[in-house]
Amino acid sequence: MRLRMRSGMGRALCVATAGVLALSGCGVDEGGTSSDAKGPYQVLMVLGLTGPVAGNAQAEVNAMKAGADVLNRAGGIGGRQVQVKVVDTQTDPTKAVSLLQNELAGDTLPDLVWAGVTSDETLAMLPVLSQRKVLSVAQTAADASNDPAKYPYHFGMQPAAKVAAEAAAAQLKESGAARVGLIAADSAFGQSTEEASEKAFTAAGLQVVRERYSSTAVDLTAPIQRLAAAKPDAVYFQAYGAPSTYVLNARAKLGLTGTPFVGSLSVSATNTTEVTPAAALSGVSLQIYQVQEFKDEAQRSPAMKEMIAAIGKYGKLDQAMNLYSNTYDSLMLAAAATEQAGASGEPAAKAMEALKPPSTVRWVTFDSYGFTPQSHFAVPNQSGKGYTFVEAKPGPAIDGMIKIS
Repeated sequence: MRLRMRSGMGRALCVATAGVLALSGCGVDEGGTSSDAKGPYQVLMVLGLTGPVAGNAQAEVNAMKAGADVLNRAGGIGGRQVQVKVVDTQTDPTKAVSLLQNELAGDTLPDLVWAGVTSDETLAMLPVLSQRKVLSVAQTAADASNDPAKYPYHFGMQPAAKVAAEAAAAQLKESGAARVGLIAADSAFGQSTEEASEKAFTAAGLQVVRERYSSTAVDLTAPIQRLAAAKPDAVYFQAYGAPSTYVLNARAKLGLTGTPFVGSLSVSATNTTEVTPAAALSGVSLQIYQVQEFKDEAQRSPAMKEMIAAIGKYGKLDQAMNLYSNTYDSLMLAAAATEQAGASGEPAAKAMEALKPPSTVRWVTFDSYGFTPQSHFAVPNQSGKGYTFVEAKPGPAIDGMIKIS
């Protein structure tokens, strides 16, 4: 069976338990109660700059700083210059809560918080952010974080897991697969992907065999071997960071390169094709966003050119484009919402749910994000397909993008 690569498709681990909340003082309403409407627009990034996804986090930091530079050259947000502060959680959700609480204990609150590079960090921080009514964003996508009733001030820059899962189901079915292996990490996002994928695959008439692996394991031979024993026609795998390579190395070790493996969006969000041995990439395809498809200079929109130039000031774009663009977009969206609402915090969150395109649209990843009172995850209104499936070719991305031919 052979997967056709360019098929178009129209598109918790909540560490903040009572114990953690008590440790960090989450239950105590101390510190500032609002942002400083006359001072700089303050962006606080609380994320793991050290740890297994440090490269992803650095890409997010560079993109946020680039977004601030672009807005500041244009006059800021409502006349306020944008400042970005970064706090390293070491990818530890418990530490993320403690550090966040310390930052919120000052005289004023930040206008915007980037809440983690992993879903576990995000879910740990959301109770604190909601209690303090601070607008927050992230591109983590565990379903539990998309709960406007519980977390009314948080917005996810990616679509819900089921959207990507439905695209993958259509791709796998079109390829001729009947029995599909599904393997995901035991993380919050891994579980969301697993649940959404099994539901979408089953609804598409595919037989599903599942396996789960520890997100801290480095040798995944055993779970891949168990999955292979079920003799799937193809395997859809979720991983984030180094585990992407661990999955593929185990596949190669077991001689399974004849079985097509399809990497989820989180696999393509890391530099998998650069760090994985070429032999282990044989027969592998990746699910990617439109924005990750390589475009030469002439094909790039003015907004994309402006973004890439601004990010380039902070270093080479050596991670997946959506890591940069989703982060950059989050600040552009928050800026538009704040200006339309005339204030940060709760008014800006309400404006995000019915955002009107500003005179200059600077976001890049999607035509629009489509947040509503019912869903605070992106609901892209794309002119064309939302996802593409491409062959995983060895080598780095070019300006964060993947050449597909």
